[in-house]
Amino acid sequence: MASVTSVAPAAAAGSSGGGGRPSRIGRWARGATGIAGFLLLAEAAGRLGVISRAALPLTSSVLWRTVLLAGNGRFMADLGATVEAWAVGLAIAVAAGVPLGVLLGSLPGVRVATRAIVEFLRPIPSVALILDIATGYITGPINGPGIGAYIAQESTGADDLTVILAATVWAGILGLVLDLLLTGVQRRLLRWHHARLGETE
Repeated sequence: MASVTSVAPAAAAGSSGGGGRPSRIGRWARGATGIAGFLLLAEAAGRLGVISRAALPLTSSVLWRTVLLAGNGRFMADLGATVEAWAVGLAIAVAAGVPLGVLLGSLPGVRVATRAIVEFLRPIPSVALILDIATGYITGPINGPGIGAYIAQESTGADDLTVILAATVWAGILGLVLDLLLTGVQRRLLRWHHARLGETE
């Protein structure tokens, strides 16, 4: 009888994904649901006149313009310039960070002492992308092409808020894709690290 009762909690824990931790699919589903709900509310508020369309364009208009930007040669060139700048920065960081990481990993005392710093620096690739776009927006085309420069030009030119928001959506998509790519590479190259931390795929 005791063995039967002990198996039930274990099975329940296993089905919940590691002692109650939500699965990655579950987290993605909740996040997507929240975003979809917010976009629908914004669309409804615009159509009902709760929010002025001059202050915030309709969600549908922004998403449609986001799709159209894929066929805009100048924007795609700026998008490519942003990715190129980010990749060059990442390559420099990897060239400097990998030897340093090997050195830290070979010294247990130093590894333990610097673990908090390493974890703090982990999100830097995504932050660097945000900073690159923000710098381009502040300096405009003076600092070279990029998504930030494109948004700055649209802000000072026709002042089309729909285009500006659509370009911002592209920036968010780019950041998400690059973050997923880096996370996937990290999980495959450092399986032992995630296994030690008890993280699940």
